[in-house]
Amino acid sequence: MLLSIAFKVVVSTGVLTPKVAPTEDEDQLSSTDFYALMKQQSEGIAVMQQSIEQQTQTMAQMAKAIGGDGESSLMGQFKLLRTDLNDNHKELSRTVKDQQAEFGAFQERLWDQLQNFAEMLSKSATETVINALKDVIKDFNRNLTEQFGENFKQLNAAVERLVDWQENYRLQLEQMGAQYSQGVQAITATEQSVSHISEKAGVIPEVMALLQSVMEVNQHQIGELDRHLTAFSDVRDRAVEAVPEIRKQIDATLAGAQAVSREINEGMGEVAKQVEKVLSDSAVESARQITGSANELRSAIVTGSEEFVSNSHAVNSSLQSTSDVLKTHADESRQMLRDALDETNSVLRTMVTDMKEESGAVTRKLGEVGESVMRETDAIQQNFSRHLERMQEQLRESIESSVKEQRESTQKVLSGLSQHAEKALGDTGESLKKQIENLDRALEHELTKVMNHMGQSLATISGKFTTDYKGLVNEMDRIVRYQRSGNSV
Repeated sequence: MLLSIAFKVVVSTGVLTPKVAPTEDEDQLSSTDFYALMKQQSEGIAVMQQSIEQQTQTMAQMAKAIGGDGESSLMGQFKLLRTDLNDNHKELSRTVKDQQAEFGAFQERLWDQLQNFAEMLSKSATETVINALKDVIKDFNRNLTEQFGENFKQLNAAVERLVDWQENYRLQLEQMGAQYSQGVQAITATEQSVSHISEKAGVIPEVMALLQSVMEVNQHQIGELDRHLTAFSDVRDRAVEAVPEIRKQIDATLAGAQAVSREINEGMGEVAKQVEKVLSDSAVESARQITGSANELRSAIVTGSEEFVSNSHAVNSSLQSTSDVLKTHADESRQMLRDALDETNSVLRTMVTDMKEESGAVTRKLGEVGESVMRETDAIQQNFSRHLERMQEQLRESIESSVKEQRESTQKVLSGLSQHAEKALGDTGESLKKQIENLDRALEHELTKVMNHMGQSLATISGKFTTDYKGLVNEMDRIVRYQRSGNSV
């Protein structure tokens, strides 16, 4: 590859290219010219061969110079250069490590010296500044006592009044905390009252269950009475079959029995209607109507019984042959009817009495609960309003008095300063004014924070009271709806 590159270089220089003579006409060429041309070509070939040999030798020398084994070759020089570079790198690394160690030691010594210097400078400067400040403070206190002793006495009095105001403000905050605790206790009492109402309202389902059991007993007695009437109808049918010749007396008896049965059925229907009406109307009115219905039913049953007894006597006088059988059946029927009527009357009287008692108890309990809730609610509302107004009045008075005292003390302090004091102690007056402004801002910030906190507390208390009152109203509404639904059943 190197030889081809060298050949191209030589060819490009024109060394190997023979010079071309000017073109002549072919007719003018002779054998002498042709021989001379061939001789020139042979000479050129010889020169080319010689130059090629020289180039070959040169290329061999270049290859030896580049890749020879001696130190004078290019590769040998590269090897020596690499060795020198490695040695220099190692030497440089050792030098850098030594310098780093020396720099670390120097840094430590420098840091120690700087610390010593800083301590010495700090001590000297601090002692100098402290001594200078002591001298300045002594001169200032001496001049201040001589020139402005009266003004600072007034300022001291104003500060004392401010401390008294802060003590009064602390007492007022304690009173407000106590009043807030009373409000919490009142809310707790309200919660207990609501729990008491809920416990009392739990009695209503028990009373309704008792009324349901009474109605079931009443329905059972009505069924028994119907069964007895059915038995009496069977006795009547057997009497008609046994004694056809006394059908007229039996018809009269049947007519009386049917009248009694209709009156009983009508009375029982009226009783059932009155009972249903009782469960939707008030307890007192229901008791009165049930009592009237029971009296009417009792009078109707007594009248029917008397008519039945008179007809039975007529039948007994006309039916001598079957008197024993009819008497036995009549006595049994009469006894069954009387037992049923007595039992029905006793059940109705018991039911009316129980309903009167339970209704009166429920009414009294609801009235007592409602009155206690209203009394406690009014008391809590009045107490809360009274405490709130008292707290607002006390807070307003304390704020007005504190602002007034602060303004008066500030005006006294500022009015007591003379022009000479303003010129001599301008910085002191400005600092005092800034302190007063900071104090005013701090007081305003504290008052604002206290007012906001009190407003949030009052809003929380009002929200809690409203929530509890709404819950109480909802519970009362639920109790009334439950009572109405129970009465409608």
